[in-house]
Amino acid sequence: MFARRVRHGVQGYSAVKCIALGSRSLSSIDNLGLEEKLSGCLSSLPPKAKVVICGGGVMGAAVAYHLARRGWGDQTVVIEQEKVGAGSRWCSSGLVGAFKPSLAQVKIAQSSIRLLKDLESRGKPTGWKQCGSLLLARTRDRMTVYRRMKSQSVSWGIECELVSPQKCQEICPMLNVEDILGGLWIPGDGVGDTHLFCLSLMREAVENGVGVMEDCAITAVHSKDGKVSGVDTTSGTVECQYFVNCAGFWARQISTCFGLCKGQLTSREDCQNYWSRFFLIRSPKISIAMGLCPYLQDGKKLSNHMVPTYSS
Repeated sequence: MFARRVRHGVQGYSAVKCIALGSRSLSSIDNLGLEEKLSGCLSSLPPKAKVVICGGGVMGAAVAYHLARRGWGDQTVVIEQEKVGAGSRWCSSGLVGAFKPSLAQVKIAQSSIRLLKDLESRGKPTGWKQCGSLLLARTRDRMTVYRRMKSQSVSWGIECELVSPQKCQEICPMLNVEDILGGLWIPGDGVGDTHLFCLSLMREAVENGVGVMEDCAITAVHSKDGKVSGVDTTSGTVECQYFVNCAGFWARQISTCFGLCKGQLTSREDCQNYWSRFFLIRSPKISIAMGLCPYLQDGKKLSNHMVPTYSS
């Protein structure tokens, strides 16, 4: 969607000359030289902890943050095989949208937005920018879906507005709206920097007693009488009562350590279907200015991706 919409919507744009930043190797945080790192990490593992969290990404940081707020900080240890936030890259869109399929998910999303704003207001960087989301409709059926969403938004407490093609172009001037019937504008949505958000959550957790061990991989999870009893790592063994698997891409591998298989639904698609999953820029010298235009969706399968603007 990005390539098609922007190629036809911005005069002189050449998709052939674009560079897919998503293809850049991001295997090690140390290679980027762009990102902050967490200070105050443990030099050795404690022999015991009430909770062991596997993974120092956004999910692991969020679990540690909320446990610390509930008074479990000094009884919680986060174990990360690389560096905290190593998988939370700048190339992620970082979209935080309030519209979800169920009310429970909506409440979680709204809570996340409040947390981002709260951290930012207290000087904890999250990269939060309230740029809004613009959902585009090219068919009558899609407009019907958006009308239903608008009706549902009243009871769910979500601010949104049905907009005309002309209004869509006012919101995002780079759009070509010749085949657009209308859209749904959600001004409260925004984007954040996933790496900064992860670090801010983890720093808050550390300040409240959570221990963080980097460059340490979990090799085994032990159980006794049907309950977790401890974990083996490359830096030693930790006895624990609870184990939280926040390993992300490695979650399935970790779950096999204690006989559980984390379900994953995967599908194979032709390469061209993933074209719009990359961030495209005209030149290596031009950077992506995140959050300076709304997040765009045109209702097509595999095309719900952020459209960035450019800054030289």
